[in-house]
Amino acid sequence: VDPYSQKAMDIVNNINQKVKSNLENSSLRVSKWGISGATQTNIDLRTMSNSDFNFARIIMLLGIFIVLIVITKDAWMPAFVMASLVASYYIAISMSHLIFKYLLNMGDLSCYVPFCSFIMIVSLGVDYSIFLIMRQKEIKDTDQSESIIIACRKIGAIITSAAFILAGTFAALYPSGVMTLMEISVTVIIGIAMLSLVFVPVFIPTMISLKSKLLKQ
Repeated sequence: VDPYSQKAMDIVNNINQKVKSNLENSSLRVSKWGISGATQTNIDLRTMSNSDFNFARIIMLLGIFIVLIVITKDAWMPAFVMASLVASYYIAISMSHLIFKYLLNMGDLSCYVPFCSFIMIVSLGVDYSIFLIMRQKEIKDTDQSESIIIACRKIGAIITSAAFILAGTFAALYPSGVMTLMEISVTVIIGIAMLSLVFVPVFIPTMISLKSKLLKQ
């Protein structure tokens, strides 16, 4: 099979497991062994990148959460924002995987796509959320449930317009023919669309309204 394919990685992983289990019950159990080649190299790179990605993701989300708490002086609203960012990313990466693997038959996503798309979706998406939050804070003499609805009405068109412009910018990467750039383009466009059309105008206001009503009871 293609040594750079997912199928090749699965085969090499299977070989690794079988060799390891067989050596444990043999006279060679104390020996050092390993598999070389392009496929094993890609497996090692993917393992390291996944580990680094998980660490960077935790640090990034924690940093944004702390900054949002300082800005909003509230813990609930940053929690809603973080939930919307994470949900948008996972929906985007899942849909992108389905598109490229099952609809376009182009195989699995590159190992660089999750890291790059996560940074772009979160960093751009949190800006839209901050626009909404700051607009709400400017509205005085009303409760959170009403103020968030007014803020959405006033700033919704701006966020949607910015999202369309941004989506058009990333769409320009698709004709490049470079598979990684194409995958990042589609993933980020889906993530930004989810944020600007679902999570920022619907999810966040809904959660804030529910929280406001629950606290009143």
